[in-house]
Amino acid sequence: MPEYTKKLSFQKATGETVLTDLMLNQGRFNYILSEEHGCHMVALPYNDTATTMYILAPRSFAKKKKIDLPTLLTGLNWTTIEHLISQMRNETTVIRLPKMQLKGHADLKSSLKSLGVKSIFEVDKANFALLIQGKSRLQANKSDELLTRINDPDDYEDDRMLKEQLNKLPNPGVYVDTVMHEVEMTIDEYGTEAVAVTAGIVARTANLFFADSPFFFFIKNELTGLITFSSAIFDPTIAV
Repeated sequence: MPEYTKKLSFQKATGETVLTDLMLNQGRFNYILSEEHGCHMVALPYNDTATTMYILAPRSFAKKKKIDLPTLLTGLNWTTIEHLISQMRNETTVIRLPKMQLKGHADLKSSLKSLGVKSIFEVDKANFALLIQGKSRLQANKSDELLTRINDPDDYEDDRMLKEQLNKLPNPGVYVDTVMHEVEMTIDEYGTEAVAVTAGIVARTANLFFADSPFFFFIKNELTGLITFSSAIFDPTIAV
């Protein structure tokens, strides 16, 4: 709810502070406090029940100095993070999170090649005949059937033959030059369910997760385990 958003200080890694809109949310969320790793993490579920945003930040302890975000991330890997997720407990938590506008783009060509996706980038090996207009006689008779049957679990014995037929289609000389991935994400009050609560009162019995200094977040599909987005935030006032 926008009425609970306030202009508050966010301390950057340099020690400098900037004013930014910090949203308020309170309720029962999966949360973990890990003195071993010097951090705490909270999970914000999406309405589709299959997607979760996890927010991870350094945390100070009585006998342990607070580490900075780069040091925290250097000491963690995805196996460790998954273990922390498995240890989370549903607890009353007060959350302050900056409103953010995130933008980014990346060239995925090298990443796809490292995964073995290479032929589509090579003019002499890529064959997109079924995607190009001006079908040959073979395409006109076979393309719909091939696209329907290839990789059909009931036709494993024909799979190799069908792929060979696809490879024999005339190569139109079309290939992929590059693959660009662009993302734009807005995180605001309408992406959470803020509630009317006085943080000073609830704070006595609730966990406090105030993202008012550099933090890391990622979005995970709980059904597939796939991380669909991740970002380290060092200054929420800058669109990254």
